[in-house]
Amino acid sequence: MPEFSTMTRHDIETLVVQRAWDDEAFRAELLANPSATFEKYSGVPASQLPRIVVHEEQAGDWAFVLPARPAAGAALSDAEMQAVAGGAITSAEQTKRYAAVSLNPIGGKNPGTW
Repeated sequence: MPEFSTMTRHDIETLVVQRAWDDEAFRAELLANPSATFEKYSGVPASQLPRIVVHEEQAGDWAFVLPARPAAGAALSDAEMQAVAGGAITSAEQTKRYAAVSLNPIGGKNPGTW
């Protein structure tokens, strides 16, 4: 697993989705209370996490996430455009927030895994 501080939002989402597909109890927990689930598996207090919203897509549905609008006059570099196209976060503030979280489950037998 890559070092969490270098992981993108897309990397984190991929881990969470895979765990939810593989572990029904985790999926139910995540849907019922996303912040508490992240807190439990990361060890980071929910108050230090960004607001986390989870929507379960049903077969035949398409769910779209509209990212926050960039500040007026802000332009993305070519590298940032590539990251956005790949689903990665580009905001330095978001990166700091996500970098503060560790994916080690508290008391888990397999630290560093979801």
